[in-house]
Amino acid sequence: MSDRRPELPLPLMREVRQRCGFGCVVCGKPIYEYDHLLGWANIQVHVADEITLLCIEHHGEKTRGFLTNKAVMAANEDPYNLRAGVTKPYDLRFEGKEFRVELGSTVVSGEDQGYGTICEVIRIDGYPVLAVILGDGHFLLTLTVFDDCNRIILQIVNNELVINLLAWDIEVVGTRLILRTGLGKILFDIRFALPNTIVIERGRFLRNGVELLVAPKWAAVLNNRVVFRSCRIHNCGSGLVLGEDLAPPGGAVRISGIRRYDWNRKEAISWAKEQVAASADAEAAVGDLTDPE
Repeated sequence: MSDRRPELPLPLMREVRQRCGFGCVVCGKPIYEYDHLLGWANIQVHVADEITLLCIEHHGEKTRGFLTNKAVMAANEDPYNLRAGVTKPYDLRFEGKEFRVELGSTVVSGEDQGYGTICEVIRIDGYPVLAVILGDGHFLLTLTVFDDCNRIILQIVNNELVINLLAWDIEVVGTRLILRTGLGKILFDIRFALPNTIVIERGRFLRNGVELLVAPKWAAVLNNRVVFRSCRIHNCGSGLVLGEDLAPPGGAVRISGIRRYDWNRKEAISWAKEQVAASADAEAAVGDLTDPE
């Protein structure tokens, strides 16, 4: 038999994550590794029921003999997070006097301009779904991810990450966190690029029927068919202010009167893609005309 261990199949990993509550079965931390309960050397095969999730600390303790396999198997039968319904809070270690949030090709950034500098990067109906506080060398991130029913699926409050087990699947790979609502359906794809950057490759910012869809090269308020591409927002107290808002006028971009439930999402996405493609073609044409070659 080959000494090389085959990769864990993706469906098997998802099954293990769902069964274990998306975190270490002992302590609940949402940053984890896959562990063979019976030891890979003993079974030489990947079986979902014989694999569990352990945080780096508890995985290391088991490997060194400071955590018995019997204790891990008991925790696997009664995972920490399934008892609470959410993952154990996990502190993200952001820091610095600057921040950068990438929403596809749109970038919102800022600098500490005095203690308590706040930027509400995205606000929907007066609710800051994505916000940053800078002060005294600290960088505090707040992010709330809702589903279509206005239920909170993931929340980061002042750098403390908690995941609701209502999610269909949450995968953590390195500093990348992916939330899925079904097979092939990504709700959020976030990369935490410490010390001061958040990259959202894909995401659906949802609140009260409003949807801001983020794709790798663009973002769009689908309800009203407004597309953002390669925008730069710097040192603003508010970035994208969407929906009904009682706060004084402000924000780099403010869109009110947003349609709620009487619009076609599929058609809106097709329209957004067409606009982005047309814009890219126009830029290419200008490049051809000005190319000295």
